[in-house]
Amino acid sequence: MATNADLTHEERTNSPDIDRASAEGVTLPSSEPIAAQVATAPTMSAATSMGSKTQALIDAASQQHAAQRIDALRVWRGRKQRQSHAGRFVGAIADTARRAQRETGGFAAAWQSCADPAIVKQTRIASFRGGVATVVTHNAALRWVIDRDLRGGLLAQLRAACPAAITAVRVRSGSLIVRSNAK
Repeated sequence: MATNADLTHEERTNSPDIDRASAEGVTLPSSEPIAAQVATAPTMSAATSMGSKTQALIDAASQQHAAQRIDALRVWRGRKQRQSHAGRFVGAIADTARRAQRETGGFAAAWQSCADPAIVKQTRIASFRGGVATVVTHNAALRWVIDRDLRGGLLAQLRAACPAAITAVRVRSGSLIVRSNAK
């Protein structure tokens, strides 16, 4: 069946399909501009319409809902507030701490609980990767003491206390101050 736009004016007015569609309340697309269709559209009487007050309430509710959706979209799609300078600094410190915690895993807690407290105060955990922990101390004499303790059973205690598998503990001399690469 041809659409209403494909038919001439005479075919539109004389077609039985068009008359049947009009009788059933179906509107077919027209080639007339929308403004002309609206101007010639029949208006509903007050008796057959839902009532102007009810229609006004429905229109107001739909406009309010649309406004709420637009506001929500503005919030979701809007620009995010930038952190202040101090916020970035604190964020960089937090990132460094998270990275250090991730790298050392549960070894740091095991080191705190198993090693001598005097030794723990003078060392720091540099890394824990692939089962190899690296402990940094500030002098060679303490390095020797830690190595002796590891061979004397500290390594077995650390393996029992740490949730991650420990294959070796390396001890090296270096600075106890943690330097971060945060900018």
